[in-house]
Amino acid sequence: MFVPPTILIATDLTARSDRAFDRAVELATDLGGTLLVAHALDKGDAAHVARASDRAKRVIAKLTEGIAAPVEPVLIQGRAPETIAELGKERGSAVIVVGPARHNHVSDFILGTAVDYLVRRSPMPVLVVKERPRHPYRRILIATDFSDCSLHAVQMTAMLFPKARLDLVHVYDGGFPSRLDPDQTLAFARSEAERESAEFAARPELAGHARPFQVELIEGRAGEVLPTLIAQRDVDLLVLGAHGRSGFVHALIGSRASELLEGAPCDVLMVRN
Repeated sequence: MFVPPTILIATDLTARSDRAFDRAVELATDLGGTLLVAHALDKGDAAHVARASDRAKRVIAKLTEGIAAPVEPVLIQGRAPETIAELGKERGSAVIVVGPARHNHVSDFILGTAVDYLVRRSPMPVLVVKERPRHPYRRILIATDFSDCSLHAVQMTAMLFPKARLDLVHVYDGGFPSRLDPDQTLAFARSEAERESAEFAARPELAGHARPFQVELIEGRAGEVLPTLIAQRDVDLLVLGAHGRSGFVHALIGSRASELLEGAPCDVLMVRN
């Protein structure tokens, strides 16, 4: 039986968070799901919190007026990253949608260390919306290292965006040290990538899927190749598995996921296995 998904949007209710909010509304509407609107209240005495709560409820009601999807506002207190992750887990949200706006108590957390926190602690994908939505995602680039985490990323992406084109890409480095000459080294790296790609595509979770999945193999460094592909192919969304064998998040951007989210020229979906 089909269970309508819950889309969790974390917002500070300012104009700077409208991109993420609009994308979350689109997702909830397209998937026939519920929009869970989470807003973190500022700290203060009981009277202050009550006033802030009333204002937030009025703003959410105005923002969601006329939306086809069911809407449920949730006002939270405490540290936003931990509370949002726990809320998403409790409600079984299909995805947490956040925006990269700065200088506000929710989005500052989300953009910085909370991105790392949500990816590590939240079992559901985290969608960071950078671009203003003008249409549903049309072309999605999924970076894969053939791990179980990459497999999960493909499955979640196909579920969330059933109409989009999915480009699966594996970037392999043929320049590792070897006693072989450069041509032999590159040929060996390519053959290994082809073998792993065939095994990955043959996994039952993908082989039996309604849409065929093929992996494109590209020699180079992921941190250089992926941004180029995004620009050349007019990619709407980059998908990364947060804990693959090679650790895409760390391989691409070092120790901070926020650097990738700031640098990627499109929205980013981070999927934790």
